[in-house]
Amino acid sequence: MDTWQLGIILNFMLTGNRPHDILHPELEFPQHVSPEAQRLIRKILAEDPRASPSAEEILADPWLNQGEEKSSFHDVPLPNLSDPTVLTMLFDMG
Repeated sequence: MDTWQLGIILNFMLTGNRPHDILHPELEFPQHVSPEAQRLIRKILAEDPRASPSAEEILADPWLNQGEEKSSFHDVPLPNLSDPTVLTMLFDMG
């Protein structure tokens, strides 16, 4: 997936709307979409692909990094799969 597609998906997730003209989207945001989120979407959907941010720049965007302290996957302990209770739960889930 390229960053343009990510912008379209992010826009849809936050607004529930798809752009009418995918190549030249006129972006209108509902009131509940923060200015920071709007800025990120507009930046991702820049008409000039050279102006579009890289994946690393998107991941570093303040809107994506607000709120709870960022955790690393390495900080989250993995479940003990040899525990019979965990195995039973996994089996029951299909």
